[in-house]
Amino acid sequence: MADSSATRSDGFNTPVMILLVLNLLATIAMLAHVVYYIPESGSSSSASAEPQLVTNLLVDGVRHIGMGPNGVELEMMELNDNTPSGAPRVMQTVTMSQEAFLKTLQRMSLLRDRMVEKELVREVE
Repeated sequence: MADSSATRSDGFNTPVMILLVLNLLATIAMLAHVVYYIPESGSSSSASAEPQLVTNLLVDGVRHIGMGPNGVELEMMELNDNTPSGAPRVMQTVTMSQEAFLKTLQRMSLLRDRMVEKELVREVE
């Protein structure tokens, strides 16, 4: 004898349908994960044409400031802590227009003046 509580007279099996719906939902979730979270094959971060957004970049100073084809270039450097006599390593090159560079320079001068005013640094004559 079959259990009449799980199967109706028209052949509809409730637990089987629930499992089929859950299986469909799991398949849709897996496909969404593949589409949205797994990067495209063949693309690497170093070969990407889009610039990478850096939220925090800790540097030890500016190695070189000069003019480039797109404006003023600043090479942000990191000192080699393992061998102090070793050459510093360029972490990132920042390029900005001349106008942006001059505005930045003005703001940094203002910051320096405020630090001297609050005696956080001493002015060397």
